[in-house]
Amino acid sequence: MAEQTFKDLMYFTMIQQIKLKKCNNERVWKIASAIDQHIHKANKAKKGALKRVLALNKSNNGFEGIEDGTTASISKNTEMEYNNIYRQEDFLENLIQSRERLVQFLEKYGYCIDCGEPIPIERLEHVPHTTHCVSCKEEQRLVRRI
Repeated sequence: MAEQTFKDLMYFTMIQQIKLKKCNNERVWKIASAIDQHIHKANKAKKGALKRVLALNKSNNGFEGIEDGTTASISKNTEMEYNNIYRQEDFLENLIQSRERLVQFLEKYGYCIDCGEPIPIERLEHVPHTTHCVSCKEEQRLVRRI
């Protein structure tokens, strides 16, 4: 395994880090690192959206009842930012669940729950919360369209 330290994983608890370290598996390290980076980005996006909501609310100056163009525009922007916050929270929840699955099933994580084949590491790095390989996911999408 390359010289990487688990203390670089900001969003993993100490117990999770110890379990990962004992595993000593390059594939597991790459996935853990990808999950950690995605959690960091999602947290950053959520904080940015919260700051924008606060700024929009502050610029509203308490004129919530007036529906002129300015207030309506602010309300629409606020609603969009709240939707962004909710999306980020859902994404974070998926990432946290994938982090827990990774630690719980160390050697089993990263395998498709339908066919049992390994999910390519590239896919897991980009979509660490996935539980399906590309072919099974495509099959699942086709079934939904019918």
